[in-house]
Amino acid sequence: MNRSFLYGDGFFETIRLTLGKPEFLGLHLDRARRTAKSLQMNWPEYWDEAFWLQEFEKFSHDTCAVRITFYRGGSGAYLPEENNLQFHLYSRDIKEGSYLFLNTALPINELRHQLNSLLPVRTVIADKIYKDQGLLSSFKTTSALCYVIAALEMKNREAEEIILLNQHGKVCEALSSCLILQLEDKWVTPPLCDGPVQGTYLAFLKEWMPVVERTCTISDIKQAQAVYAVNSVYGFRRLQLVLN
Repeated sequence: MNRSFLYGDGFFETIRLTLGKPEFLGLHLDRARRTAKSLQMNWPEYWDEAFWLQEFEKFSHDTCAVRITFYRGGSGAYLPEENNLQFHLYSRDIKEGSYLFLNTALPINELRHQLNSLLPVRTVIADKIYKDQGLLSSFKTTSALCYVIAALEMKNREAEEIILLNQHGKVCEALSSCLILQLEDKWVTPPLCDGPVQGTYLAFLKEWMPVVERTCTISDIKQAQAVYAVNSVYGFRRLQLVLN
């Protein structure tokens, strides 16, 4: 029985495979290495891109999402007896839906045009739980009860997406995505200091989109021309806030 199961002592990356090819592998591995270092776990030197490409060969030429769960090896209780990493892989299908997945840059006008054609998904703002901003908030850890409770609230309110706030009532992120708000002529995303996960897809978008970080409020969500959930499996999804 591993420490991820016993203590939530782990983290994960979810990588999209398109016809067997991993998308944004370098960005995912960079984040995984940073996470391991921050959690005082030893990242093996041979876990480079070539190693993971070989691991992904077992998924043939599928288009799917592969989750790599990393966890601290060994035993011990809260105090671990070692800091070496182990991992487990599994895949899941990518659901059909209205989303825009990009792996190359687009001219901004063309991007706006394509985003406008997306069907919005029914979205609510969580009021049963908030996400604590702190040391671990930017990492994709295996301690996910906050997201489980938020997902249950989303289902009970008959929504398809939910926006999480931090303990100060500031906008944080969606259930498994970063947020981008279109406010007049600006693209805005909540900063890491407000508690969102450090998104790999957001990092890709920042390479060619004029996305700026600033604290966002519920009022910003309501007044935005558009709100998008972005992640590295689906790309963009357009959100429609429902007040109920």
